[in-house]
Amino acid sequence: KRTKTDILIQIWWKVNKVGTQKSVSFTLEAFDSYTSKRIATSSGNGEASDEIIPVQLENIIKNSILDFDKQMTTFYSDITTNGREIVMNIKKWDDWEHDLESEFEGNDLMTIIEDWLHENTVNGAFNLSDATENFMQIGQVRIPLFNEKGRAVDARNFVQGLRNHLKAKGIPSKLMIRGLGEANLILGEQ
Repeated sequence: KRTKTDILIQIWWKVNKVGTQKSVSFTLEAFDSYTSKRIATSSGNGEASDEIIPVQLENIIKNSILDFDKQMTTFYSDITTNGREIVMNIKKWDDWEHDLESEFEGNDLMTIIEDWLHENTVNGAFNLSDATENFMQIGQVRIPLFNEKGRAVDARNFVQGLRNHLKAKGIPSKLMIRGLGEANLILGEQ
């Protein structure tokens, strides 16, 4: 989490005694740091052997790695085609005189935000999962991997674009992030 890696790979193993020999079982998992979703998994059980544990573990993983690699390739293919997934929450400060139903330039603020998302997500992909006049929860937001300058995009970069768009309309906000894949935009003056 400190290095903010895109993919977290974990391996768990267990040593089993079988008479005088030992066998190894393992689970290998990969998680998307942006969403915490599992994107690849592989597991297996080795045969009882007198080999040392690290060698047994290496052999059993080698026998199972192709399926894991295929799952990782499918994930990379998906984000290359459909964009990386993030979550956005939009709230308002309690003392701000406007809300998401307030009109700016002839449209309510919620519509302005949804229009911006349609224009800036990959294939217009996002899911407004909950909304009131004070809150919007937007999941499955598919953002491009890179911006027009070729730089990697994360939730902060992406939502900063929305923040700038709203600022140009006279709507102040504060951006707060949680990890690489979640951004909270608080509307109004602090």
